[in-house]
Amino acid sequence: MSETWQDKRQLWTVGVSNAFWLMWRAWVELVCYGLKRWWWQVRCALWWGWLDTTPQKLVEAAENRYQRADDLIYGETLPGTAYQLLKRLEVDENDVVVDLGCGRGTVPLVAGLAFGAKAYGIDLLRGYIDHGERLVRVLKLQGVVSFRPGDILKCEIPKASVYFFAGTCLSAQHWKKAVSNFSKAAPKGARAISLSQALPAKDWELVSEEKWPFSWGMATVFIHKRL
Repeated sequence: MSETWQDKRQLWTVGVSNAFWLMWRAWVELVCYGLKRWWWQVRCALWWGWLDTTPQKLVEAAENRYQRADDLIYGETLPGTAYQLLKRLEVDENDVVVDLGCGRGTVPLVAGLAFGAKAYGIDLLRGYIDHGERLVRVLKLQGVVSFRPGDILKCEIPKASVYFFAGTCLSAQHWKKAVSNFSKAAPKGARAISLSQALPAKDWELVSEEKWPFSWGMATVFIHKRL
């Protein structure tokens, strides 16, 4: 009984801490990007487009179906972080951006709205894809941003100039499969962002290692170039 109470208290503490973190980051982004139209578009779209459900509910419904609970743990790239990382890679309208495991689609939406780049979001869960396509229609981004269902461990990955891979919660085996899969599609000179660990040196040159804020806190970001 005591352990159960302690577990609940720990979860409550983590939840409250994360809520304050997200409020703080929202305030920081408001100060930095409050005059930017794209920021309001992304923020409002993610709020309005998800009034009917939450990412957590989608994950809970899918856990038994896919038997890959750890792979489905949800964390989100904040709009401001997505913007700064894409800016760091000098993304423009000539680039094609692919977000592997896109979730709600923040990275593709920012790529399309703020940089005019063509962007794809790929995710295993159909619910993310359906909601993402709805936001594309609302924001009139047809032909610029699109979402497609797929298992990034084995699905066909589009050829692109920029890849975003937040594989933090993937098992070691699944991380290797995903990296091998999109590395085969990446042309020489492509840039890639990975979270928590660097991509294999035989395929990717490590350009920079940095710390950036995400929905769960600060995370290590690795910036690469395809060899």
